[in-house]
Amino acid sequence: MLIKLILVSLVCKITHSFWLSSDPESINFNSPGPLRLECKYSSNVGTTFVSVQRIRIDKQVNGVWSLIAELVDNNQWSVISGATALGSLASPTSTYLEVTWNTVTPDLLGIYRCELIGLNSINDFIVEKTPSVTVAETPVSTATVSEIVKNETDAIRQEFEAYKTRTDQELSDILNLIRENQLSQLNYLEELSGNFTNQISSLSNNYDSLNARVTALENSGCGCSAGESTTQAPPALIGQQWPVGTYGLYQPQAGCPQDTSTTQWTTGYRRHHTVSGANMDEVSPGSHFAQPVLSTVGSNHYFFQRFCMVDSLSTGPSWPIGSYCINRKGGACPGGFNSGYIEIDDNGTDQDIVSGSLPDGTYSTITRIYYCCRVDGNAETPISLPNTRPFYLYRIGVVCQKVANMTVSQEWFLIDTSNANNLDRFENVWHPDAALNDIRIQLCYYSPV
Repeated sequence: MLIKLILVSLVCKITHSFWLSSDPESINFNSPGPLRLECKYSSNVGTTFVSVQRIRIDKQVNGVWSLIAELVDNNQWSVISGATALGSLASPTSTYLEVTWNTVTPDLLGIYRCELIGLNSINDFIVEKTPSVTVAETPVSTATVSEIVKNETDAIRQEFEAYKTRTDQELSDILNLIRENQLSQLNYLEELSGNFTNQISSLSNNYDSLNARVTALENSGCGCSAGESTTQAPPALIGQQWPVGTYGLYQPQAGCPQDTSTTQWTTGYRRHHTVSGANMDEVSPGSHFAQPVLSTVGSNHYFFQRFCMVDSLSTGPSWPIGSYCINRKGGACPGGFNSGYIEIDDNGTDQDIVSGSLPDGTYSTITRIYYCCRVDGNAETPISLPNTRPFYLYRIGVVCQKVANMTVSQEWFLIDTSNANNLDRFENVWHPDAALNDIRIQLCYYSPV
């Protein structure tokens, strides 16, 4: 490819009192700068103009002179698109017209001239046309071409090396992720094996304990049969424990869940400072959330999210397959769940507070709460969880997961988040059914049959 420079040829006669010039005299298309044409009085030659009424610069296009820029009567301007112009008609010796293109393109190549119209000393109109200026292109030197080729080659090489580095890193990350997933799956299988062993041992111990109680009842002469005594607890409760892991559930008004194991539950809450004035905080009618949920002090409105947390690793069975979400605790979800979060844009943080044990998250300018969700089972197929007390699961997938020996109802709450430049958002698809820009989260409330 032949790279050329703009060469400006000036043709002028000493008898002309106005000259058209170009700056710079040559331009490299590969490193272009502004191109300026200027028509002005030459002090070397006297002028017959007493006053100038019009000055213009034209370009020859197909044998016809076409307007580039024009100044008439010192205040009427005409300028071609893509160019800027300056000028004055104050007096003949101070008359000038300057046209500038900030970007040089091939369509600027051609022949230019300047034309002036004015009055002489006897008030006759006179016209003066300057010598033409030819803007042409010339070949670049071999040394310059070599330098350009070298620079382009170096740039391509650097881009290739950067691409190779990125590709190598991405490949390494993929391989590491595969290894981590394989290790995670192996650990999960080992965890399942240990959980099954613990569950069998727990079932055996509970069976022995129940047999002893039945024998004691039969020998006590209470007048009731062993069958009547054991029905005081629903059949699904026998040997049932809350599943393995560290996690959290939304807290109901009845308190945190219980089971026959040693699972330890702690509580905590996040108080959100929500929109003042016309506040829209709300809970579904007949909800069973731990109180208080809504609070107002003066013009300030607050919404409380309350949680039941398992902070220490429990030894129960694995979580059953299904369609539901829980809160994440301890940096990772139990086996079978996927992690995601919801960010809540509170109305300022000066009055947001936290207390007790909370789900994984950040509790500062933006409240970020992590969830563990799964959709690997049919929500209509009942799963088995302890049924001594009510509890909540988060809904995912439009319908509530059924739980054996529990009735279920859908509930929700709405947090009126910031109105200005709202930053509510989801990390990914692994979160409870919810809406943004005023957070509305769907839950499922379970109570014993």
